[in-house]
Amino acid sequence: MKASLKAEVKYFPYEMPKLWGCRNLCYDEIKMNLVWLVCPEIDTLIHTAWPGNVVTESVDAHMSHDLRAILNGPPLAFMRDFSGMPGPLVMTEDWPNDYVTTMWERAREANARLCIGLEPNVLKVDFKNRRRYG
Repeated sequence: MKASLKAEVKYFPYEMPKLWGCRNLCYDEIKMNLVWLVCPEIDTLIHTAWPGNVVTESVDAHMSHDLRAILNGPPLAFMRDFSGMPGPLVMTEDWPNDYVTTMWERAREANARLCIGLEPNVLKVDFKNRRRYG
């Protein structure tokens, strides 16, 4: 996998899909971070043949350098940055109406998983990559 397709922080808790029709997502962890945040249904589709949906199509077609950069960070930091982006984004036009709520729920879930074993008032800090979790 090319380094530019590998996420520094992986939000989704499973391996990359191998049977999906949307082939670009099978190799791009950063795009998968976003798809995982928006589409809870993919948790049951990860090991099946799946052609994708309007979310996977729009993520694949409209991923920007700025969005790719913030998807490399912790999930809650991503959501703060994403929520502050000037909108509406072309990418999100056909997404479900409640996508922001779903994304926040999934970002909290990913953050909790990444911070497992830490006390509630303890932050995990990755000084090398200047990232904070928790």
